[in-house]
Amino acid sequence: MLVLKGRLPEVITTPSGKSFSVAGFGTEIAKRFAVTILQFQLVEEKPGVYTFRFVPGRKYEPGLDTPLLDMLRNIIGQKSIIALEKVSGISPNASGKTPTFLRETNLNGKHE
Repeated sequence: MLVLKGRLPEVITTPSGKSFSVAGFGTEIAKRFAVTILQFQLVEEKPGVYTFRFVPGRKYEPGLDTPLLDMLRNIIGQKSIIALEKVSGISPNASGKTPTFLRETNLNGKHE
């Protein structure tokens, strides 16, 4: 038997009813912050509460936090609570992939 694993296109709907695609989210971050953010991951801690984990690049400056948060709020929703978390790296999951989006329930490998 051959088992293929890959990322399914996923659309996230926030508690306010706003929807955004995970792929589109990743593309926007990559376009706007290509030289300042090396790696990123959005974690939904609970509905409407998110942590944006990222590995800052050499050119990242603290002054970029505000435009980054503004962009995240435009994509996710103005009423969402979004925290920034600068990290030194984001580890892949057991299958070797690093998901762009995680829900709190899949931090331990569930619902990937």
